[in-house]
Amino acid sequence: MNKIIINSKYKHLKSFVENIPETFDTLGEIVHQARNTIRKTEYQNLILNIKSYKKPIFVNRIAYSFFRKSKAKRAYQYALRLIDAAVATPEPVAYIECFESKLLKKSYFISIHAENAKTFRNYQYQNLTPELTDILQQMAKYVSDIHKKNIIHLDFSPGNILIEKTDAKYNFLLVDINRMKFKKVSANAGMMNFGRLCISNDKVEIIAKYYAKARNINENYCLKKMLKSNKNNIKKFTTGKQRKQKLLSVFGKHKQ
Repeated sequence: MNKIIINSKYKHLKSFVENIPETFDTLGEIVHQARNTIRKTEYQNLILNIKSYKKPIFVNRIAYSFFRKSKAKRAYQYALRLIDAAVATPEPVAYIECFESKLLKKSYFISIHAENAKTFRNYQYQNLTPELTDILQQMAKYVSDIHKKNIIHLDFSPGNILIEKTDAKYNFLLVDINRMKFKKVSANAGMMNFGRLCISNDKVEIIAKYYAKARNINENYCLKKMLKSNKNNIKKFTTGKQRKQKLLSVFGKHKQ
């Protein structure tokens, strides 16, 4: 049994959406493949992103079926909430939940593709330039506005921030939004939110300066907190990557 919810604006895509569980592997092209898979495809002059979430482990299948919203459902509903709050995110088209023996087996989230956007990952390791300085300044103000609206993205990482340039201004869009909180964002929580960017200290300094100003926080205190959070996350990421490489060298080297 499949549960399908379609944005009223895109009801004309009903037959296409209903067939996604059967046609997903043949649609368009893969634009991301890791734990989850994202395909980009064109249909009726619309460019769509279709995200297929990995089948949950058994415990989570029970949780998502009876106690918690699935990732696809959260992504869809949170996108609508963000748009209502004037926070940009790719427009949600639909979500699908596939059940087997009353337990969630697979889920999909469909949205409009942001054709001209780059992820912040394109700038993560780039040396400071006037353009990048401008992006960091505007991003700090952008995130402060989101936090003031009592919204925080719990997975605020380089791949989940899209950037579109329009004239001299940069527009930002949030993606991978199934992990959001809609509650008061304290100054400390806001500062720590930047930690997953894992960027150089000179970039942190720019963000701290403009975020502190926007939220009326002491700039030195803000910088200290952000540098610490950034350092901890870089260490965590590096350690995890090294551990993974070590395991692969031990257990994966004999694989054909």
